[in-house]
Amino acid sequence: MATLEQSVQSLVDQIHSGMLTPAEGALVAASISELSQHQTFQQALLAVAEGDLNTAVTNLESARATLNTSSDTNTQSLQAATNLLNQELQKLDIIPSFRDERLLVDANINRNVMVDGAVGNGTDGNWRRGHCVYAVYDKNSQDTYAFMPSYTWSTGPSVDSHASYWYRHQANGNHIQLGRWYIDTNSFDDRDDPSYFYYHTSMAMVPLASMSDASDIQYKMVVVERNSATTSSSASFYRGIRVYGNLRAEAVKLKYGVTVTDKYGYQTRTVNNYITNGRNRILYSNDKNCLLIIREDDVLIEVYSDGTVDTGLTFPDNEALQTFVDANDVIVIPLVYCTVATSPHHVFGAHYNSSASLPSQLESYGGHYSVHFVFEDGRLKPLRMRQSVKRVEGDQDTTNGYIQGELESHFELFESTGKTAVSCDVKLTANSTRNGSGWLVPQNYDSVILAANPYGGQVLGIMDHLFLNTSGNPYYGMWKGRFK
Repeated sequence: MATLEQSVQSLVDQIHSGMLTPAEGALVAASISELSQHQTFQQALLAVAEGDLNTAVTNLESARATLNTSSDTNTQSLQAATNLLNQELQKLDIIPSFRDERLLVDANINRNVMVDGAVGNGTDGNWRRGHCVYAVYDKNSQDTYAFMPSYTWSTGPSVDSHASYWYRHQANGNHIQLGRWYIDTNSFDDRDDPSYFYYHTSMAMVPLASMSDASDIQYKMVVVERNSATTSSSASFYRGIRVYGNLRAEAVKLKYGVTVTDKYGYQTRTVNNYITNGRNRILYSNDKNCLLIIREDDVLIEVYSDGTVDTGLTFPDNEALQTFVDANDVIVIPLVYCTVATSPHHVFGAHYNSSASLPSQLESYGGHYSVHFVFEDGRLKPLRMRQSVKRVEGDQDTTNGYIQGELESHFELFESTGKTAVSCDVKLTANSTRNGSGWLVPQNYDSVILAANPYGGQVLGIMDHLFLNTSGNPYYGMWKGRFK
C-alpha cells in the first residue's frame, strides 16, 4: 500500500498537471467542498493520514452516487477546492508532532512508583517532615532540588529536632543534603549563615545567576527574615529578603502592597504581618535569572547569587510595575513557611491541589502549600500539582489503632495549559520493605508523594505517621523511589 506522502503527492500532482478527467476533478472538488463545511473534514484528513485509504475510497464512491451538481459548476469550484486542499495538506506536517506528544503523555500516565528506600528516617521528631515541598526540577542535570520545611518548631536551638531540610536528588538515584536548619520559637540566630531560624521566617529556592557571569547558575535558598525574636507585626522588625549565606546587611526591605500578575495568572503579595509573611510572593526574571525586588523607596533591586544591583529604575505604583512585567519574561515565585504542621492533608478519595492559579485557590501558591517548578532552557516555569488517596485496605492493628495493609495514592503534575508532566501511582504495602520491615498505613492519609521529577524520574514521599509492623513505633522522614 502506498504511503501517506505518496498518496497525497500523487493526488496533488494529478490536480496540478490536469491529468484528472473532468468527472474526477468534479468529484474531488465536490467532495472537498462538502467535507470542508463540516468538522469531519479534519477527521477525514487524519483518517487518510493514518493510512485508512479504504475509508477515503468509500467516501468518494458515496459522493459519486450523490453528485447532482453540473460538471461546469464543479469545475468552477475546482481551483478554490484545490487551494483549500493545499492548506489542509500543510497541516498534515504537524501530525508527527501530535503523535510524539501523544506518546509522551502515554509514557507519563499510568506509571507506578517503585520505593527504593529512605532518605532519612528515625523514630523520634528529629526526622519528622512537614507535609509540604518546594521542588525545582532541572532539565539540564535531570536532578530534583527539594526544600522541605520543618514539621513544627522546637523549644530552643539546642534541641536537635524538627528541622527543615534541603536536598539535591540526583538522576542516578543518589542524594545530597545541601542544608538543614532547626526552627525556634523564642530566640534569634543573628548570623549570615544561621543554623536555626526564628519560626516566622519564610524561604524560597531559586536558580540565580552571579552578577559577573550570567551562565553561572546556582541554586540558592532565599529568606525573608526578621531582625529579632518577636511576634510584633511592625515593619521595623523585618530585616528584608536576602540570599542565605550572603551578608545580612544586603537584605532588601520589601515595599509592602506590591500587587502585579504574571502571565500564568499568579499574583505578587508583600506583607509585613508576622502571621502572613510566609505567604509573600515576589518577582523573578527569567531573562536575567535573578530576583526583582521593589525596595521601600520604589527602586527596583536585582538580587543575584553573590550580591545585589541597584537598577535605578523606579516604580511608584502597581500600574507602572505591571507594564514592566508584561513587557519582560518575569514570573511570580512564592515563599513557604519554615514550619508546616499536619495541615493540609488529604481527604480520602478527594484531590488535594497546590500551585493552582484558579481564583478560588490563590492561597495554595506557597505558604503552607507545595510549590513545583521546572527549570529548562534557563527559565523557570510553574507546575500545578494534585494528589488523592485512591485506596486504603487492610486489618486494624488493635495494639496501635492503625490499619496494617495497603495504601495507594495518585500524584500528578501538570502545566498551566493542562498538559500533563507526570502522572503516577504509588503503593505502600506490608510487602514494601525498608530495612527488611513492612509498612503500616498512615493514620490520617497524609501526603504520600511530595515530588516527582518529570525529567529524571525521582520520586520523593513522606514517611510521617508510617508505622513499622515489627515494632509499632512511628517512623518519620522521607522515602525515595523511581518510575518503574
